Amino acid sequence: MAEYSDVIEYDAKTIFDGNLVIKTREKEILTLDFQDSLPITELVKLELEKSEYVLYVCVIQGGYLLCFIPFLDLPDLNFEANCFDILKRYVFPKNISIADRKYDVVGIDLGTSFCCAAINRANGIDTIALGNIGERILPSYVSYDEENPKCGQVVINRLQNHAKSTVFDAKRIIGKNYTKIKKDESWCFEVVGLNIAEMEQLNGKSENFEIVENDSCLIKSHSIEGEILKYPEEISAVLLKYIKQKSEEFQGKLLSEAVITVPAAFSESQRVATHDAALIADVCIFKVSNSKIQVISQSGDCNLGGRDFDNILIQYFKQKLLEIYGISVPEEKKYKQMLQCQKIKEDLSVIEKYEFDVQEINCEIEEFIPITRKKFEELSKNLLKRIKDTVQVAVNQSKLYHIDKILQVGGGCRMPIVKSLLKEIFENSEICCEDHPEEVVARGAAYYAYYLNLIVSKEKFGKDSKKCSIM
Repeated sequence: MAEYSDVIEYDAKTIFDGNLVIKTREKEILTLDFQDSLPITELVKLELEKSEYVLYVCVIQGGYLLCFIPFLDLPDLNFEANCFDILKRYVFPKNISIADRKYDVVGIDLGTSFCCAAINRANGIDTIALGNIGERILPSYVSYDEENPKCGQVVINRLQNHAKSTVFDAKRIIGKNYTKIKKDESWCFEVVGLNIAEMEQLNGKSENFEIVENDSCLIKSHSIEGEILKYPEEISAVLLKYIKQKSEEFQGKLLSEAVITVPAAFSESQRVATHDAALIADVCIFKVSNSKIQVISQSGDCNLGGRDFDNILIQYFKQKLLEIYGISVPEEKKYKQMLQCQKIKEDLSVIEKYEFDVQEINCEIEEFIPITRKKFEELSKNLLKRIKDTVQVAVNQSKLYHIDKILQVGGGCRMPIVKSLLKEIFENSEICCEDHPEEVVARGAAYYAYYLNLIVSKEKFGKDSKKCSIM
């Protein structure tokens, strides 16, 4: 995007995940150690016998790689260790005096379902109110039913009458090829393949984006002027612009530095696309050592989140409505059903039983369909297996036999079934959860943004530059 052309990106330290020994017969000539910083450049001079045409590369975990080389008295060998994982190491902030207000920064959790933002205040890092009545969590919904786009809870409140102008789940679409999009029947918009001519005809030529791939996708929605096509980046940009505005109102001054988080499972194209809109981890196993966080393993599922649990309930009650009352959910009522199922999911985290109000779907039927927490957990077993498999992949890749603490992040951690699953997987670990897990990522991003400002002088970038770190 043009307005982010002067963005500076702070990348994590890239490290080599493996143990490698290079030998000529029995003589060890080079060793690459676990977690050496990349790129690794070594110059080794060898005097080979005329019969030596092969270097034996020994992987500590077992197995050999053979590198055939032309015969020379002093051959050069370029060896690419591309069969090993490449990991990232994040610097852990140490001795930060957050009371120092010299740096005004914001950390943003740009989530699939909700967004959250945190800034540094006189008493430390704190999340800010993003809603109109003080809510610190902003639903990731955008509407184009008026001249200026709106976002957040106000969009949800108007969803029944303005569904065709509403877009959500942009994070599940951003940076993906059209053929890779997993469509959701609850979407009130359409995801279409990129057609540059159609895009220019409907919206005018966009100067904010450089089209790289012909199989990119667009979101087709409606505005007061008719049908519109939007890039997923533009949807996310509306949310970011609103969060920036709220942050500046809260601080009473302009904010130019931000750290925005992305899931660890995001592909490079998804990271770049989010960077265009203007991102830390999904599942990460790390250890704290010498004031550094070393990411040992990471795993994630970008198509798994709270909305998937909502969809389980949507399908369940849709079936019950048909079986018991012989009614189908009309198009104009499906968003009432969606919102009611979201509330049921949240309430079943604190009570054992809840009821679906049938009158919300058909005003002539004053009945309720009950559901228990146990039944909801039974319906969710396939999703729980996906969560377990994702966590297990990270654990297996880490090759760690003991994990001290498990940090729970995100609103899904409030669900008793998720807590039980983590206790089952990590029997001997301490399960840690903040009072407000939805705010943890934004707080961490704000700490990291503050830390970056401590180590990088403003003069290096200029007073008016915009800085953004994608974590």
